[in-house]
Parts: sequence; C-alpha cells; structure tokens
Amino acid sequence: MAAGGGVERLVEKSSSPAARLHALWTLDGLDALTPQLLMAAIDDKHPGVREHAVRLCEAFLQTTPELVAALGKLTDDDAYRVRLQVTYSLGEARPADALPALIKLAASNRADRDLRTALLTSTGESSDEPIAAPPKDDKLLRPTPPSGSLAEILTPVVSHHTPDPGTRSS
Repeated sequence: MAAGGGVERLVEKSSSPAARLHALWTLDGLDALTPQLLMAAIDDKHPGVREHAVRLCEAFLQTTPELVAALGKLTDDDAYRVRLQVTYSLGEARPADALPALIKLAASNRADRDLRTALLTSTGESSDEPIAAPPKDDKLLRPTPPSGSLAEILTPVVSHHTPDPGTRSS
C-alpha cells in the first residue's frame, strides 16, 4: 500500500504533533498500523500523540507482549492523560501481562478517582489476582483513609436494584 508508506513517514518525521496524530489514525483506518510504528509513537515527545498511540495499541495488546511492557513504562509518564489512557488500555491485554503495570498505577495514583475507576474497569476478571499474589512493594498494603470510591461506583447500581421500602414484593 503506497499511501501507507507516506503516512508512516508523517508519523515518524513530521514536526507537527497534529500531523503525527492524524497520521496514526489514518493508518489505523487503512488497517496499516503496525506494532513497530506504535512502539515509536508511544515514545513521542508530545503527550497528545502518546495518549492516542496508547489507545491505538489496544488492538495489538493480546498478541504483542512487547507493547504491554512498553505501556508499563508509561505508568510514570508526566502527562496525566497518558497515564489514564494506559490504565484503560491495559484492560485489553492479557491479565498476566498487564497486572504488574496496573499494580504500579494503583500504588502511585490511588487517590485519583478517575484512575481508580480505570483500574476497576481494567482488572476485570483478574481483580482478585493482586490479593492472591501481594506486590513486593508494600504501598498497597499500608492503611489509607477510606476514599469512598467503591461506594461512589456502586451507589447508582445498588439504588437502582433496591426496592422502595414502602412497596412489598409478591
């Protein structure tokens, strides 16, 4: 695909972050995006490009553990939105591959409500694994003040399914 080659050059060499970002999404639309190109894009100097590159990695995370490892390195990214997208995107990886990065994110960003929500959605079926194998870093084991995040998430669910006390079920 000749058009893909020119667009790939934009991702790799353009001085414009907007052009690099649009090129990534264009390649995705052309089904010409590769894990190798994404490895370079998640290391882009612009946080917006990194954020979108992380999102585009999702299609490859089940089959490319190197991408999961590279996303794990972004858990300390200076850009909050990159860290948040990493947290959501790791939910698409195999739990065994993603869990170390998710544990690291939980330990370093636990006070942030949006990141906690992202962690809950990304752990899915593996949500009990950190308990079965406690992390080497004891930050997660230290007591912290209750945040109410679980209550915040469950309140709408519980209130929707809780019958009105004035009514009786037959």
